[in-house]
Amino acid sequence: MIQIYCFPKQNRLLYSYFYLGLEPNPIQYMPFFDRQMVEMNFLKRNFSLIDFVIAMIDMDYYCFLILNEFYLPCKDSYQRQSFEHGVMVYGYDAEKQTIFISGYNKSHYFGFDTISFSEFEEAFLHTKRNENIICFRRNSFEYDFDVDLMKKLINDFCDSTNTSLNYRMLQNPMKNCYWGIDACKHIISSTDKVLNYKDFYTIYEYITLMIERIDVCSMTLDIDLHQESKYCMRISKELYLLLLHALKSNFREYNADKIHIIQTKLNGYMNELKDVLSAFLYMIEKVL
Repeated sequence: MIQIYCFPKQNRLLYSYFYLGLEPNPIQYMPFFDRQMVEMNFLKRNFSLIDFVIAMIDMDYYCFLILNEFYLPCKDSYQRQSFEHGVMVYGYDAEKQTIFISGYNKSHYFGFDTISFSEFEEAFLHTKRNENIICFRRNSFEYDFDVDLMKKLINDFCDSTNTSLNYRMLQNPMKNCYWGIDACKHIISSTDKVLNYKDFYTIYEYITLMIERIDVCSMTLDIDLHQESKYCMRISKELYLLLLHALKSNFREYNADKIHIIQTKLNGYMNELKDVLSAFLYMIEKVL
């Protein structure tokens, strides 16, 4: 997950080609996943959801499906409004008749929750959307670490170029959106009175993953990338502080000056990240 994009009108960060809701779904092009799909309405008319999910989990599959969160006590929309959203099912307890799911909880953090069989079924039956239930599991395929592809994607991220142009065989290239560094800089809307802290967290998490990627390259290519990893760690900590600042700003009266300060800091951190990643790529080029 290296490239990021953001549509200006939505002001929402998305990972390029790693979002389960995209069609064609990216999982089908990942050789290390076995993948099965079934249409939601087909399952509603012909089978028990509980029996289906239990059978798939027993075969080591995870199940990604749409549920109406109005019927889920662990969600913010519970008994308040109809809201259909994707969750992943990763287990069950037959004795207690509960299902284990992962997704955003009431506090808007990604985590894990337990719901009853009846809540699960009701949330499923009250969905109006008819999408595919996606079931996937890890297979035995061994995928070699592709340094050249990583370099290409990081360059696209740093240069804010359109990675989707490389995937014309999958779907039409996406247009009218920001890419990479530019996408991260455009998460603050000039019209909204609150800041989307999820996007700040996405960038923080992105940099955390980049640190792991740098460490893998250091071990795989046997080069010293300690400084690059250290700089990324510092930027990630600054981003986390900015996330807390953004959260605090949402609980106070709207202040354009504070929003401007946050935007300025965000731009600065993204420019620093670009410099660090450029240095990282330069170090790799020296040994290849």
